[in-house]
This record gives sequence, structure tokens and C-alpha cells, in this order.
Amino acid sequence: MSESNPYRLLGVPEDAQFEEVQEARARLLAEYAADDKQQQIIEMAYDSILMQRLRLRADGKIKVPERIRYPERTVFTRPAQQVPARPQRRWWNSLSFNASEAGISALVFAAIWLLYAVLATAGQGGGERESGFAVAVGLLATVYFLFRKIRVFWKAILFALGAAVVAVLAANQLQAFLAPPVLESVKGAVIFAVLWLTTLLLK
Repeated sequence: MSESNPYRLLGVPEDAQFEEVQEARARLLAEYAADDKQQQIIEMAYDSILMQRLRLRADGKIKVPERIRYPERTVFTRPAQQVPARPQRRWWNSLSFNASEAGISALVFAAIWLLYAVLATAGQGGGERESGFAVAVGLLATVYFLFRKIRVFWKAILFALGAAVVAVLAANQLQAFLAPPVLESVKGAVIFAVLWLTTLLLK
């Protein structure tokens, strides 16, 4: 639509009735509903015709319907564009969850927990040091699974260390509630559950 003649832009003859001009404008606005630039050109052409006919009317050369007084007061209006509703975001949408990876990591941390339980109950004096080895293995597994997700090694290490500190602190709170025979197994379960959930939910 590169024509400069407003009648040609709207596709109507210069002697067209005003109703024909309005219909052409409405049809073209609907046709170019997605093109704001073309809609502006159509509106400018329509306003140009309207102003031209108002001048002719003032000179007594044509008779324009009484309802037509100003360009902005027209019978037809631009069709309203519907705004799509924004999807509601739930808190769980921000979580990064993959069922297959969750299953694999669950098996890995379950195996490390079993190792922890065996080492913690093995031998007097050396059990604590050996269970610490299992925690270190769990920390390395946490770094590995986090790095697979976020692809930034130093962030994976920081998140894993933070999760390990929280896990150990939470596990140590159980000493006042559990007897020594089951304490170490439950502590290990808490530690590795926290580490597993960190790899599962952290984005």
C-alpha cells in the first residue's frame, strides 16, 4: 500500500458514497489487523478523505451526513485486539525435575547411604572416620548431579557444600531423640536425603 492517493489506498473511487469509504476502511483494518503500520496508513487515508469532504461541504460543493463532524468521530472503530491471558505461574514451575534423573540419583544416594550405614557400624573407633568417607562420596555425587544440570562447576561445588552443611546440622539434631544403634543409620538417611533433594530440585 504505497499509493499517495487516499482513495486508491482505500480502493474506492473518488465519487464513492461515504458509506462505501467507511466499509472499505473497516475491511482493510480487519485485513491488516496484525500490521500496525498499514493500519496507520489506512487511518491517515480515511482521515484525509474525511477532511477533504468536510472542506467541500463547507464550500457547499457536497452534502455530508450530519453525523460526520470530526475525523475521530466515526461510525466504525478499530476492532479490539484480544490480549491473551497470562498463564499463572505456580511455585513448583520453578523447580527443575526430571523423573529419569531423579530415579538414577535416588539409586546412587541409596547405595551411598547403605555404605554409610555399614561403615558407621563397622569397628570401634574407626567407624566415624569411615562414615565420613561415605559423606565425602555423597558430596562428590551431589557436585556431579548438580553440574549436569547447571553446567557451572564452581556453583555446583558451592551448592553441594551448602547442602552438606545443612544436612549434617539437621542430622546432628537427632542425637537427643534416637538411641545409638539406630542413630547413625537415621543420620545417614537424613544427610543423603537432603543431598538428593538438592540435586533433584535445584535449578
